[in-house]
Amino acid sequence: MPTQDERIGTLEYNLNQFKTETFKAYQDLTMETVMLKGLMEDSVKRSMIMRNQIASLEQNMNSRFEAVNDRIKTLEQSVNNRFDTIDARFDRLEKLFLDRLPPA
Repeated sequence: MPTQDERIGTLEYNLNQFKTETFKAYQDLTMETVMLKGLMEDSVKRSMIMRNQIASLEQNMNSRFEAVNDRIKTLEQSVNNRFDTIDARFDRLEKLFLDRLPPA
């Protein structure tokens, strides 16, 4: 059976071993926490950049859609004017044909 000094020596050795392992684990945890903080800060920065880029893209697309809408309105007016002109010509032709028909 070990003596009291041997038991105390073993206990002190185990305690020092525990302290060393605990300190190492704490260092590892601290390093991982710092790395995680850095990754999160980077993610937040990238999210903000993406948010700004999306807002810019949205403004750009809205202005382009407005330009396309203006072009479509202009084209629609042009087509409507052209059809009105053609309708007027057909009305004149119809009147000419009807005027030339012999009375019934």
